Amino acid sequence: ELYNAALSERKDAYKYAGKSISYSDQQNDLPEIKSEIREEYQDIAAHVLQDVLRRLSKAFDAFFRRCKNGEHPGYPRFQGRNRYVSFTYPDGAGWKFDGQCLHLAKLGKARVRLHRPLEGKIKTVTIKREVNEWYVAFSCEVDVPEKLPLSSEDVGIDLGVTHLATLSNGQMIEHPRYYRKAQKTLEKRRQALSRKKRGSHRRDKARQLVAKTHRTIARQRKDFRGHQERQSHQETEAEARRNRQVPAQWGKCKRRLKQVHFRRWLGNLCPTVFEQGSMGRENTHQS
Repeated sequence: ELYNAALSERKDAYKYAGKSISYSDQQNDLPEIKSEIREEYQDIAAHVLQDVLRRLSKAFDAFFRRCKNGEHPGYPRFQGRNRYVSFTYPDGAGWKFDGQCLHLAKLGKARVRLHRPLEGKIKTVTIKREVNEWYVAFSCEVDVPEKLPLSSEDVGIDLGVTHLATLSNGQMIEHPRYYRKAQKTLEKRRQALSRKKRGSHRRDKARQLVAKTHRTIARQRKDFRGHQERQSHQETEAEARRNRQVPAQWGKCKRRLKQVHFRRWLGNLCPTVFEQGSMGRENTHQS
């Protein structure tokens, strides 16, 4: 609600007064809002509210950057309750983690089950809801990892359509086609969702089933990508990647475009650039 109110204030100020409102202006208004307009905000940590305004500021910064570069602007939009699903403690204030429970100021405590030990110093804490489950993400400051030993093998990777990737050593990586395997289940659940009355509990349950299917696909892709990247880092010293352009005539073939979209070429490429550099590997990219 604070995000939408801040966005509305920015739009109205520019529309009716030609004035631009900054993050600092809205942050300075928070104490008055908490004491006179929305007293329930007093039960929320101040840094959490400030982070909401900071997210909006970043959205506008990205909007102006895209306008300057001639890209599709994508004006910041209002967020519904199913779109704004996380909040962040941007520093060490307002929370405490004892290894088992996360204590949140003015909210209480919650038991946390770690999927791996924490390393380094915790800098930020983000609480996020995915469908009907809650997660906490710790952003930690760690030392630079040790670089991998030198390898004598360099490899070129061609990201394609028929195969996910073709390596210069002749190896081909097939796409697992997680979306295609789940497509029938997803279509049935979408049809069931469309038949439910808006605002009903049954529609909410059907929506959660659709969201769970998408979440499963996303997790499968992430796991597959991580496995392939780790294997590549261990075995090669340098990588050169080529990402093919999508032919214009494919715009008339929805099936082809779906294949290209769900191969997530950039999704398979972007994490590699950072990971390779931190591990002492070289990576080049050619369009």
